[in-house]
Amino acid sequence: MDEILKFLTYFFLSLIELSGNPANSNNKNTLNFNVSKEEPKYLYFNENLVNRFYTLNHQELYWFPLNRESILRRKSFKSQLDSSRQLGLDKDKYNYQVIAQHCDDLFLREDSIRAMQMDRIFTDIAFKFGLDIYRGAEMANWMNSDEISPDFKMSEESHVIYELMEMGKGIDMNRYISSLEPEDSSYRILKSCLKKILDSSDLARVIKLSTSLNQYRWIHHFSLDKFIIVNIPSATLTYWESDTGKLKMKVVLGKPSTRTPRFAAYCDKVILFPYWNVPHKIAVDEYLPIFRKSPEMVSSMNMQILDKQGKIIPEDSINWSLYSKSYFPYRIRQSTGCDNALGVIKFNLTSPFDVYLHDTNMKSAFKSDYRFYSHGCIRLEKPFELANYLLTNPLDTAMLNSGLKVQNPKTVALPKPVPVFVVYMSAEVVDGDIKFYPDVYKLLD
Repeated sequence: MDEILKFLTYFFLSLIELSGNPANSNNKNTLNFNVSKEEPKYLYFNENLVNRFYTLNHQELYWFPLNRESILRRKSFKSQLDSSRQLGLDKDKYNYQVIAQHCDDLFLREDSIRAMQMDRIFTDIAFKFGLDIYRGAEMANWMNSDEISPDFKMSEESHVIYELMEMGKGIDMNRYISSLEPEDSSYRILKSCLKKILDSSDLARVIKLSTSLNQYRWIHHFSLDKFIIVNIPSATLTYWESDTGKLKMKVVLGKPSTRTPRFAAYCDKVILFPYWNVPHKIAVDEYLPIFRKSPEMVSSMNMQILDKQGKIIPEDSINWSLYSKSYFPYRIRQSTGCDNALGVIKFNLTSPFDVYLHDTNMKSAFKSDYRFYSHGCIRLEKPFELANYLLTNPLDTAMLNSGLKVQNPKTVALPKPVPVFVVYMSAEVVDGDIKFYPDVYKLLD
């Protein structure tokens, strides 16, 4: 009898809470006693993560225990999904209709199987939403290559599990959401600006802010000691230590026809007096026609022709008329020195692309606001300053600036590989204000 009285008390409390008015208690959308034992047709985002959660939670219900707090928690979660656009997210990508349809469900004791099924679904959606807040949404679609995220996958998932568990018996899901967001002022400014213009007709800026928010969350959630961000739309590089930008410079990036790829990789070494190994396509498209016509230009341009064994072949011993774009069995490289296209210093990256951070012998390009001239590599305005942050010993800049030619390359390993993020943030906080950049590669159409 006591159990029946407890349940009836809870039942009427729930009616009042859910409807706001006892007169609305017959609304079928308010209460849904579903005694079906069938598994709901639902495809999990991350079932393994859900299983981990319920193991830690001793297989207890998190969203649907028979108490008033669970109702408020579900409502709070639905409210967070309703405002997901303020985070640059789309609620419909989180099975929102499932949450909306079952937010007000109540389950009797004989519904325990169905209750656990629905509880797991809510948890799965909460994890998907939480992970997208924590590490940014759709990042796999934005990055051409990502060598950094796989190293953090387990810790990211554990962190989101921990934060949901920390909610305990709390009912305000805002605490869960805010625990997964960056705390710095730049992020808050981006988020505030997006909230203000969401209902405006300026869809282009909404898209720019949304994509930038997600990329910002992704980069900063790793909590790295040192890292480098190259932002393509702003054509800038920023070197960070923890949460502080220590160095910022202009960069020259790929033309729209030869785009700089977007990737996350590691800078593991610095090469002083590097060779420029000309990519094959550039070699046959741009240099071969010149050398076929005037072989002496090989030496004039400080170039070298190498066979498959890496042996230098004198240009006057080559019958240039035999070769074309479809058949050229040699490699072209530019010798070291101050007139090398890579300048006198190159930062090696572990990405799968033939793209580097490097010095340049064309300094005038940094004077332009439009700096998209390269074949894809990233030319640096202040390469020596960056190297001095990354290396244990400072560079001999006098020697590097002396104009010496044909020096032997020297490789200096970094004490620890430094993450490099090449991203596409067309909205950015600069000196406390939002700055919007042109969609130079037309990725946001």
